[in-house]
Amino acid sequence: MSTKILRHHTYWAVFFMAFYSSLPAYINSSFLSQRVSAQAIGLVYSASSILIILAILKLNYFLNRFGLLTTTIFLSVLASLVILPLVLGGPFWLVIGTFIIYLALGSIIRYQLDIYLENISNNANTGAIRAWSLTALNIAWLGSPLLAAWLLGVGNYALVFLISALTLLPFILLLTFFMTEYFPQPNSKANSIFYNFYLLRSQKNQNSHDLKNILLIDFALNFFYSLMVIYMPLYLHTKIGLTWTEIGFAFSIMLLPFVLFEIPLGRLADKVYGEKEILIAGLTLTGLATIVAGLFSGSNWIWWAVILFATRTGAASVEIMKETYLFKKINSQDIAIIGLSRLNSPLASLVGPLLGGLILLVANFHWLFVLLGIFILTMIINAYRLVDTR
Repeated sequence: MSTKILRHHTYWAVFFMAFYSSLPAYINSSFLSQRVSAQAIGLVYSASSILIILAILKLNYFLNRFGLLTTTIFLSVLASLVILPLVLGGPFWLVIGTFIIYLALGSIIRYQLDIYLENISNNANTGAIRAWSLTALNIAWLGSPLLAAWLLGVGNYALVFLISALTLLPFILLLTFFMTEYFPQPNSKANSIFYNFYLLRSQKNQNSHDLKNILLIDFALNFFYSLMVIYMPLYLHTKIGLTWTEIGFAFSIMLLPFVLFEIPLGRLADKVYGEKEILIAGLTLTGLATIVAGLFSGSNWIWWAVILFATRTGAASVEIMKETYLFKKINSQDIAIIGLSRLNSPLASLVGPLLGGLILLVANFHWLFVLLGIFILTMIINAYRLVDTR
């Protein structure tokens, strides 16, 4: 089977897996708020992040022994089972415990798909390949807020989680019958995340500096996502007073830049520009628009859609550029570097909710978003230090 066909199958796999994670994403915090306080919601997300970190650090052993697709299929079946208590209900400890595992499995499986896609990619088209993968992911995210709002209107939270679980069926069938198995090379030293982290810290060459800076930008973007996904829907619903239907429309508009802009920007990075200039522009727009979101308190959902659209236009630019830059710097044997990148999401999801909860103890949502915007703007320094790949 040609690598081009395998890439197309991988894009579909990314779409179905993203739908599993994205459909409940913007109602998760409200679902949890029925059982725990707003401050404690961050602890649930942080517990899931710890599980993701531990899994990524230990996952290479299973990939080398059983193969990437076999391991992914096993985890997907497990993911469909752990979502059942979220659908059927149960005691507090069971619902919270399975929710933590549910969150973790989505990130772990996405990491495995990243490894698979890197194995069937080439540097000449890295920007376009990563853009198509991210677009498949973001199409799932684009439709999810509206669909989740509609499902809440005709049913309840259980229905949202049930539909999410059903998307795993085509995902499992695709992996089983249309994709070939992949075994990473069993080089324990090269695949050690700890060893590669030590190398990045100790080496003084330009490539290591570039990798450190792009990984810091990667962390900042995931930190931005972790706070916005948890606290923005909670803020809009409980403080601003928007209905779930209004939030669904606003969030679907908000997510359009990921579908509209990432493929053209990925091609521009491959053929015309380097990544540095677009990264700086994206960080600037994301930071400033997030500060505006913190200062704005109107209750018109259209204005919120415009402000959030601006934050994600910047974020989409940063996302595709940091992905393109990183994957041009590595190859399919650099599993540990991919692991370091994918650790940024659970690390940000560990730090972000804890910090967000602390801020809300002493301040309000406005300060949370203003401080987040300022933090994103500081990443312009790291982007400026990069050496372009062109």
